[in-house]
Amino acid sequence: MEIETSKNLAGVCGICCPTCILYIGTKEDSSKIEKLALKIGVKVEDLNCKGCRSDQKSLYCKSCKFVPCSVDKGIDFCIDCHEYPCKAL
Repeated sequence: MEIETSKNLAGVCGICCPTCILYIGTKEDSSKIEKLALKIGVKVEDLNCKGCRSDQKSLYCKSCKFVPCSVDKGIDFCIDCHEYPCKAL
């Protein structure tokens, strides 16, 4: 069971997961994800997301380059990095 904490609700880059349409659709209103999936031609399951630090990430969050970078550097957020702001951000 995942526990939602402030850290878990913020992406490594600083985006607030609860403001994301995919997070909202997964947690509260699946019709939002269904419409988007139909519009962009992907499966609803590919868009379900419980946040960047969860086990259930959307196809967009799965390909995020910031999470592996933060793990490699042992930091929680990009702003904690000595290279902040980097070109990727």
